[in-house]
Amino acid sequence: MATLADSDTVRVGEQIIIVRAPYGLSYSMSVGWISARWAPNTVYRRMPLAEFFQTDATINTGNSGGPMFNMAGEVIGLVSHTISKSGVVRDWASW
Repeated sequence: MATLADSDTVRVGEQIIIVRAPYGLSYSMSVGWISARWAPNTVYRRMPLAEFFQTDATINTGNSGGPMFNMAGEVIGLVSHTISKSGVVRDWASW
């Protein structure tokens, strides 16, 4: 059972780990950093109460719902989606 962290303590520049099994094919892990925090109703208007963490960790299609961990092994968010308007991929976890 994973411990939930206080997401209010997550800071830009913090290193994170994402573990997942895209489409149930195999398990994978990626490491990255929190590159931005987005306040509720600033990224995805259909989810007005969700705060988002932007990360540079690789998140592939099919990874939604997987946990994002801090370096203490606590869950700080769940992978929700990838946004790309210009071809530059920005990966997000919501909390």
